[in-house]
Amino acid sequence: MKRTHLFLAFILSLSASFALPRAQAAYLVYEGEARAEIVVAENPPRIVPVAAGILQEILERMSGARLPIVTERTAGRAAIFVGRSPYTDQAGLAVDDLDHDAWRMVSGEDWLALLGRDHDLVMPEPYERGPYDRVRALEAFRELTGLTVSRLPTHEVIERKYSESLDLFSHDGRGSANAVYGFLHTLGFRWFFPGRIGQVIPRTVTIAIPSVDRTVRPEFPLRWLQFYYHRFGQDQATEDEIKWQLSLGLNSGYEERGLGAEGHGLSSITTGRYAFREGPERDAYNRHYPETFYALYDGQRDLGANQCLSSEGLFETAVAFARAMFDHYDVRVLDMSPEDGFGRHCECELCDGKLTPERGINGRQSDHVWGFINRLATEVYKTHPDRYISGGAYSGYLLPPEQVEFAPNVAVRICVWRTWIAEDGRFTHDSMRALREDWLARLPSGQLVLRDYYLHAREAHAHIPVYFPRLIAEDLRAARGLARGETAEVFRNFDGW
Repeated sequence: MKRTHLFLAFILSLSASFALPRAQAAYLVYEGEARAEIVVAENPPRIVPVAAGILQEILERMSGARLPIVTERTAGRAAIFVGRSPYTDQAGLAVDDLDHDAWRMVSGEDWLALLGRDHDLVMPEPYERGPYDRVRALEAFRELTGLTVSRLPTHEVIERKYSESLDLFSHDGRGSANAVYGFLHTLGFRWFFPGRIGQVIPRTVTIAIPSVDRTVRPEFPLRWLQFYYHRFGQDQATEDEIKWQLSLGLNSGYEERGLGAEGHGLSSITTGRYAFREGPERDAYNRHYPETFYALYDGQRDLGANQCLSSEGLFETAVAFARAMFDHYDVRVLDMSPEDGFGRHCECELCDGKLTPERGINGRQSDHVWGFINRLATEVYKTHPDRYISGGAYSGYLLPPEQVEFAPNVAVRICVWRTWIAEDGRFTHDSMRALREDWLARLPSGQLVLRDYYLHAREAHAHIPVYFPRLIAEDLRAARGLARGETAEVFRNFDGW
């Protein structure tokens, strides 16, 4: 009997010793000791080293163990693969189906893969490399296309959307970063607002490799917050700020809409108020266009600002501009809305009688503005049937037009404050949904997105956080199946404001 017990003990000791390397490999961190390494490709997309660094930092603060970041896997050691690499290819982990920064988390016996379909933004020339490079870029665009414009729709990409310290564009694909944050969430990590004070990091000295095969696909392709004064290329956007923004699971819609302007795209053609506010440059660009391009107010043309949508010359220039943007910049969707502040109707003879005041403040300009956008889309469709002309349902043209039958390439962006539901009763949840359904029913393209405004801390509530999470959640649920996503302008305080 004793011999039997001794034999069993000997067998168990052998099996335990043979199983020891396997048991070690089953852990990323064990008793505060790193048992794994973070593996990335040799020349990965820009987001991958950023995501790997975030993973390394949070795991170290969580467990005390610092996992090395390598490009070649060490034999006998567990691995976390961040982003696509020869190792994930060998494991048969596809990324081509991970659209809109979807992500995948898959594990094996001694590895964990966190990856998405990452892509780097490629900026076609010419583009503006900053606020002082505008004239050069515009001259190069004129040589390329023969068109004189006041700004390129790409004008903000370098100036405001690129972090030099992280070598990262806000337009870069970020699927693997989403996977990293998704994994950290399974460990209890949360990041509610920028800075360490906004982080929740559970303490644990042992982290096992989970048994997981999970793919997360977003319900909305477009998920974007336009932070005022905290964009990637601005002083307030520290590395910590940018990493927090990455944690939100945002998607700029770059692969959906390209590099076009997010709104008021006609101001790219005429000298809009965003281009040259004053001085000889503004005067010089004004001279390239007849005065009839601009709205007539009290007998004077509004040079450099609001356009006359009945101008045939403006229409022809807009068609040429759209085709140039589609051909050269590979823009999929181009906004051609009029200038911001287009509340006053042009008083020229051609525009006379085109208002519909009987439709109220949100519909008085609808047929006039959407008639122009639809006519432009119809003409462009002849040469670019796979591209879209977009407009914002905004202010006096928020309501759908009654006399316009939309071309198949018109895209619409509904611009409202969802807090109108709670603040002044202008909308209810039912009427907000009815507005979206009404627009969608008139759009052959089905290309409907939303734009909201979280600007409440800008004026009356300065320095006071303004939150309405239940209202946001309820309204986004109501938008399922109707809209392809949303952009929200977000005001954030900074020194001097």
